[in-house]
Amino acid sequence: MTPPFIGYVVHPLDRNTANANVSVAATDARERLRGVLDDWRREHGQTRLPIDVERLAAARGVQPATDLDDPQALARRRFALAHALARTALPGAEEEQLCDWGASVLLMPDELTWSYRADQGLRAVERLARDAKVSLEAAGLRLVERGGRPAAFLVADRTEEGLRVRYARVLDAGPPIPRGAPIPPGSVLARAAASGRRERAAEPLPGGGEQPFHVEAKSYPLGRAGGTRERVLALAWPQRSAAGE
Repeated sequence: MTPPFIGYVVHPLDRNTANANVSVAATDARERLRGVLDDWRREHGQTRLPIDVERLAAARGVQPATDLDDPQALARRRFALAHALARTALPGAEEEQLCDWGASVLLMPDELTWSYRADQGLRAVERLARDAKVSLEAAGLRLVERGGRPAAFLVADRTEEGLRVRYARVLDAGPPIPRGAPIPPGSVLARAAASGRRERAAEPLPGGGEQPFHVEAKSYPLGRAGGTRERVLALAWPQRSAAGE
């Protein structure tokens, strides 16, 4: 999720230096944003989950328009408020990915989420989503982003072509997983979609090479009766790592 903050024509001989500069600039922007958001949170005594983002937003005069008529209303509103706060935290912070990252950091700060780990599996995602009052997808992405260990989080949807990866976040655990990668029949994600239960296996990630991973997947349908959309979430970590219990 590292945003491209610097855009300019790069001479081939200077490409490595330019890429390093982009990485440094992106890291600096994130750390500045984290510092501002952490200061705001502590200033208002927000030292436990869930963060009272409504209070922080009211103090800053932030009130984004959100659609509250859906089952994900609370999580959607909280993330929208946190995103708007991140946008105001740094002058000129218009990059959407940076603001999304800032919203995640505000709602799930490092100092309050150290006990949630990706290698604890989807129960850690469920627990963080419940404790922080965020969506399962936001919680899964945050676990991989801040965990400091190789891991991957995948979201798959049913399409006309079958079960496909909608998006994935891979951290130090192999090549990126392409959007739209097909989910192989018989794989742990396909079994989770079919059974509705939590499924586990050691296998390669879809579209991600041949390296074996511990993969845990479960179906979490979205919507209400008559308008339900199939969604499968999965956490994975390299097979050489021991899973936490």
